[in-house]
Amino acid sequence: MIKEWTEQEVKLLREKFNTAPIEELAGALSRSVPSVICKAYRLGITTQKYSGWTAEEIDRLKQQFPVKTTKLLAREFGRSINSVRQKAFRLRLKKKHEHLKSIGLAQ
Repeated sequence: MIKEWTEQEVKLLREKFNTAPIEELAGALSRSVPSVICKAYRLGITTQKYSGWTAEEIDRLKQQFPVKTTKLLAREFGRSINSVRQKAFRLRLKKKHEHLKSIGLAQ
């Protein structure tokens, strides 16, 4: 069943899409992330605009990337998982073997 968007939901989407993490916005609207992205696209809001990474964020990423999941870091930074992965790749950051083992990705 398709849930129609109310004027109030569309207003909130327009106001917050470029400033709030997409997961939080989806939660506030009681909608899935894909639903929010699709509606934003249909409204002509095609991309979230993020500022570059601050020095403080980079320092935190360097400390936390080896021991936390990328999904958790994305949530904490208010960025997409892909954004965190790309930044970590550019910084040549790697997950610690112990962390990978704890989440079942290494032996």
